[in-house]
Amino acid sequence: NGFWAVNVVRTGKYRFTLRDRPTHVQQALTASQARLRIGGIEQTLPVKKGATAVTFFIDLNAGPTELQAWLDEKRGGTGRGAYFVEVERVE
Repeated sequence: NGFWAVNVVRTGKYRFTLRDRPTHVQQALTASQARLRIGGIEQTLPVKKGATAVTFFIDLNAGPTELQAWLDEKRGGTGRGAYFVEVERVE
């Protein structure tokens, strides 16, 4: 699982939505937890039964950083990358 090199243009709160399918495919995630690392911050959230996505809210400072996301399978292991990550600045 690699990372995305990103540049946070404006300091603020950002919403990150992790998926393993495009938004138009409504198939439940098979992962038990989701993890996100960006700007020196790492968060983990459980995946609710039947969920098609997991959403994180993180406050970031402007500047270059790396974004990495995982969907950890129920059977254990280190997980795999989230195939789709949507990022949106929120007020």
